[in-house]
Amino acid sequence: MLNNKKLKDKLLYLLKIIISLSLLIYLLSKIEWEKSLSTIQNANFFWLGLAVILSIFDNILLTYKWNLLLKVRGKIVSFWRLFSINMIGGFWGLFLPSSLSTDVVRGYYLIKTSSDKAISVTSIFVDRLFALLGLIVFVSIALFFSGDIFKDLYLETYIIIFLILIVIGFIIFNSNYFSNVLNLLDEKLGKKKLFGKVIKLRIALIEYIKYPLTLTYSFFLSLIVQLFRVFWYIIIAWAFNVNIPLVYYFIFCPLIIVVLMIPVSIGGLGVREGTFVTFFTMAGMSLDEAVIISFTSSLITNIIVASGGLFYLFYKSELKLNSSAVN
Repeated sequence: MLNNKKLKDKLLYLLKIIISLSLLIYLLSKIEWEKSLSTIQNANFFWLGLAVILSIFDNILLTYKWNLLLKVRGKIVSFWRLFSINMIGGFWGLFLPSSLSTDVVRGYYLIKTSSDKAISVTSIFVDRLFALLGLIVFVSIALFFSGDIFKDLYLETYIIIFLILIVIGFIIFNSNYFSNVLNLLDEKLGKKKLFGKVIKLRIALIEYIKYPLTLTYSFFLSLIVQLFRVFWYIIIAWAFNVNIPLVYYFIFCPLIIVVLMIPVSIGGLGVREGTFVTFFTMAGMSLDEAVIISFTSSLITNIIVASGGLFYLFYKSELKLNSSAVN
């Protein structure tokens, strides 16, 4: 049974690699290479350098936001340690099927650092939830200004349904009835320890409700992060002297980030580029320009994220040193 599961996982991973490579090869086969190389040669390196700096600042801001959620629960972890964990999570995310997979890595290393599983897991959950809500706000605003671009996809309806489900889920999760059901299941199936862990996680999550100012500030920071990411794409476009109405970036970029959460490729490779090209050619950007901008954004992201491998090696070395000191 275990071997069958491993085989399925390997086949699924292989399928995602094939999807990523197929999308990349298809896009590269569609561009005019002579024109594209000329555009690349005339790139403005000031804007490209600024894009790199903005990408690093994005990681710093994400770490600061995560640190706030831990501090309010009494968990003091150094900023550098959290930044390292974020970078390590991003590094492993290069090889994992979804942006959400990085949270598993972040949780693993934070638990090794703080030893408090409940607070570690819930801090990441709340962090991701607010990031998702920030995205929804941006997408909702974008759809308001998008006119009839997405009229056949009924995205407004899906967003409303999603928000309603979040509200209903929060009410149920916070109710005494839900708590009693969990306690009853824990008593009857306590040997499996599953519901006991769920109860601890629920208590840890509810604790955050006691800190509305921190939650509001965290949500505000999530909006700032999304805003920075939109401007990041704009700056890369400026580097290649591509100018389209800025409103399209606010419409499409949040949607691209949402699509990247779907685990259909490795680290979003191919999907990011394909989605970017699909959306922005609708806005009047040429195929060549869209491919260059999307590939450049992926290159900058992957270079920054790949540097997380150095943080991983440093972390392993530090663990060995600590282990030797103890022995």
